[in-house]
Amino acid sequence: MATSNPIGLRIPEQSSPSGVPFYLNDKQVAAWAKELPMANIGETSRQIFQSLRAFNRTSLDAAQRLRSIENFREPLSYVASNLNKHYLGTRFPLSEKSHKIANLNRELHSGMATAYKAVIVNLLTHAQEGVDRAQLTLALHRCITYLSKVVLLSAIVYDPCPKRTWQELHVCHRLASRYGVGSDLISDPYEASEKQSTIDQNYTRCLLFSLASPYKMRQEENLQLFDTLLNWSQYTNLYGYDDAPEESSITIHQDTDMAPSHESKATSIATKYLLILEVSRLLSQMREHFTDEPDSEPTLSGINELDKGVIRQLIMLWSKAQKRAFVRTKLNFELRIAVGLRSVHKLITLGDIPDPTPESEVEDEATWIDAQFAHGQDMHVEARFSLQPMDIASYNPRRGNFEEFGPNSTDISESTNEPNIEIWQDDKEQQVDKATCLFTTINESAGGYCLDWRGKEIPKIQVGELIGVQSAMSAAQFGVGMVRWMRNSDDESMQVGVQMIAPNAMAVTAQLSDQNIGQQEKCLLLPEVGTSGQPTSLICPSYPFSLGKTLLINDGENAQEIKLTRLLESSGSISQYQFVHLDENAASKMKEDQNDLDDDSDYESLWSTLI
Repeated sequence: MATSNPIGLRIPEQSSPSGVPFYLNDKQVAAWAKELPMANIGETSRQIFQSLRAFNRTSLDAAQRLRSIENFREPLSYVASNLNKHYLGTRFPLSEKSHKIANLNRELHSGMATAYKAVIVNLLTHAQEGVDRAQLTLALHRCITYLSKVVLLSAIVYDPCPKRTWQELHVCHRLASRYGVGSDLISDPYEASEKQSTIDQNYTRCLLFSLASPYKMRQEENLQLFDTLLNWSQYTNLYGYDDAPEESSITIHQDTDMAPSHESKATSIATKYLLILEVSRLLSQMREHFTDEPDSEPTLSGINELDKGVIRQLIMLWSKAQKRAFVRTKLNFELRIAVGLRSVHKLITLGDIPDPTPESEVEDEATWIDAQFAHGQDMHVEARFSLQPMDIASYNPRRGNFEEFGPNSTDISESTNEPNIEIWQDDKEQQVDKATCLFTTINESAGGYCLDWRGKEIPKIQVGELIGVQSAMSAAQFGVGMVRWMRNSDDESMQVGVQMIAPNAMAVTAQLSDQNIGQQEKCLLLPEVGTSGQPTSLICPSYPFSLGKTLLINDGENAQEIKLTRLLESSGSISQYQFVHLDENAASKMKEDQNDLDDDSDYESLWSTLI
């Protein structure tokens, strides 16, 4: 049971120990830590977990508690790095075992934070001759460190942050400000980058990390960024609400359990517990990264290790509030989903293979036609009879006539009087069923869907994964989307945000044109999307091709040379490139098509610039 105190930090109810446990003496704790069976991570984790629980429920002098808990840090750091291996670099949803291990790791760090909270409460409520500044500074610094790790460990497995985590982070920073210890340097040998930092730096790192939308990033990106931000936080400033520059909008409500957010400044509000985070210097340093010479030494430590796409995203997220591009509507319907580039490519290639006409029916029709001509009779047919034009393109399973993704998708078959049967209700599509899964939407917008990702045998995914959304009426028609964010919910399901980037795709293969016998990679050719301004593009695996390379792409009928001219997206799973045709015939045809446009097309880019 947690006890309340005027400090605002929750700690367990504490009582006198029974007997003389080892953790009452810091030297015995150090000896215990050395004897832990480090080769057995399970047993070591159990001992640390149980000892921490008992330690946090035992009454102890603040100075002694601080000395003892410091000796827990080394074995905990070792155990945590080994527990990480069970769920880092994997796809989601996690198995039940992996998720429990992730929760255990988070609980261990939460237990460490609780120990330092107990030190802080004891120092501030029982100190008779004033507060020991050095002990308070160390305890506050460590407490913010471990609470920040709780935020990180929640984000990398896409779990919600535990309640009261942000409230206690804010309380610790307020205490540091009140006692004037926020800028005191503290050593921490277990930090990956900066071995010395201040309470303000530690707190600001957590603010910046939260503002970076970690649920939209991959695990390795979150870990890299979290380590890097401790150094970057020195280029930011925290102001009282009334003293902050007018252009700054990142607001911290220190009397709530809320992460920071962008807000417009208001005049008639209580500002006692409001802070403003000013990041203009940091943003300037980040923008310089795109203009500096390639070989020049970067100002920001660790920025070269981050993907440039991530850096661009951070600049946008820290500059201003991001507004939703499309209205979101709560609507529940089923979508059949394929996961991964290879799966979507295979299903498009598979195509809608029509059922063969029974042989007896073919013979009957041929006999009837022969009889008409043999007797010199005219062919009398009903008025509704029509002949297909001879120039219709032959069936190509790689090409889809996908018009609209989602439940309202239509196909040419809908013009007949035959009842519509969704493909997943048709026994003939068993092969497609095995490669796809049904998911229910939570809401939708013109830009994509929020999916309820649950089920017994569902595919594993990660942020940046390619998603195919199958048309309800044609197995070969797929809209193409990307997983943009993931978040576990409390009811054992996962919410997945999917942005649709193209309404259809063509399955192609591609290889480097200078390799006569090279590896042919499965790729998708996406059409130009007028609503988003996205040009015709190629989606391919992330590793084999790079910007500026010349490729030979084959759609099953034709082969063309293209040159990759611009990287539009790189997620770790796939890369999306804009390209130009190098084939002379294709290039001339593109030019003819462009000339066939209305005369106004030459000025389309000009209208928006005129005032």
